[in-house]
Amino acid sequence: MLNDQELLKFLLPPYLVDYFDIVKFEEKEGLLHLYFE
Repeated sequence: MLNDQELLKFLLPPYLVDYFDIVKFEEKEGLLHLYFE
């Protein structure tokens, strides 16, 4: 079973995953908000 962070790696463009760390993600009002570092 994939955790949320591993699942995001499949959904996001590879350059975002390779060059940035996803520090936080949350859902607000039906939209997914991602925070990168």
